[in-house]
Amino acid sequence: MSSSFFPPSRLPSLQTQSEDFYLRMFDWSPQPLWVYDLQTLRYLAVNNAACAHYGYTREEFLAMTIADIRPPEDVPALLKVVAAHRTNIGNIGVWRHLKKDGGLIEVEVTAHDFVFENRKARLAIANDVTEQRATQRILQSLIVSTSSFSGDGFFTALVQSLAQSLDTEIAVVTQWSDAQHTRLQTLAFWQGGALQPNFEYSISNTPCELVVRDRKTIFFEETIRAVFPDEPLLAWHNIESYYGIPLLSSAGEVRGHLCVMDTRPMRNQERVATAFSLFGARMTLEIERMEAEAETAKFVALAQNSSDFIGITNRDNSKLVFINAAGRELVGLSRDADTTTLQPHDIMTAQAVEDMRDQV
Repeated sequence: MSSSFFPPSRLPSLQTQSEDFYLRMFDWSPQPLWVYDLQTLRYLAVNNAACAHYGYTREEFLAMTIADIRPPEDVPALLKVVAAHRTNIGNIGVWRHLKKDGGLIEVEVTAHDFVFENRKARLAIANDVTEQRATQRILQSLIVSTSSFSGDGFFTALVQSLAQSLDTEIAVVTQWSDAQHTRLQTLAFWQGGALQPNFEYSISNTPCELVVRDRKTIFFEETIRAVFPDEPLLAWHNIESYYGIPLLSSAGEVRGHLCVMDTRPMRNQERVATAFSLFGARMTLEIERMEAEAETAKFVALAQNSSDFIGITNRDNSKLVFINAAGRELVGLSRDADTTTLQPHDIMTAQAVEDMRDQV
């Protein structure tokens, strides 16, 4: 291997070293490396990591060109980059490569031109970023698909996007349905490519129980039915794998859980974990917001049915935000009259307003 492969600043010291030592460094690198002829595009050298990652033997690689590991539609762009003949070119972007078994991967390629056995050649270093880029696409899809929703709409959009992006049979988000915390109620349940009716179920002897009871992430890559043989949902849908996280409030209390399930082994744990971590806090906030709205609705219903005057102002008592039916009748307002433009002194005596401010 010519010494021009190495940075000029190191040439004096390298010239005194054994070339065999640097060839071994090339071969032992954990990163896939290869050298190819810039004219013929044939491989001139490949290391062990390249053979292991792509599935070809060294002999098979050396009988191929770099175009042979590309999808046909990507070859014109490859030839254009090679034809540019830039020296010391560094990072040349992310490319799609084909493994021997037909698997398509995405790799970030760094390259350096040098002279190898009296030929103009290029060293390429391939960093597989398939998983990283797939995760990025999933996160982008989840953000886009849920950004315009809140409440029930948010949960529906989330489970649909999770199931489709992660390619799972089921995605579900739940909250407690009883004060004893023995049952969960689904807020959104996606199964078989469609939104299904919500339902309530006991957590006893289910993987969901482990999530909410132990307050931790539970992952079964496969054979979950062997662990929970009496769980009917797993049996009905022939579930093989499971990933679930608890939904924790700001005070650390469990509010429910989020999970995905599939009929196949779940090999993409890191991808699922990243997607879940992005939305865990948002889901808890949505649950708490919906609960607060439900409590407000209960109060409004009670206030509307009261025969007493009940009015609500904003924090500084400068605007009336609510007057019940009895109050509207007392001050002569119709049931559909807008009260948001009214101030307390518009319907109350000056002394009453003053007394109210003193109490606050």
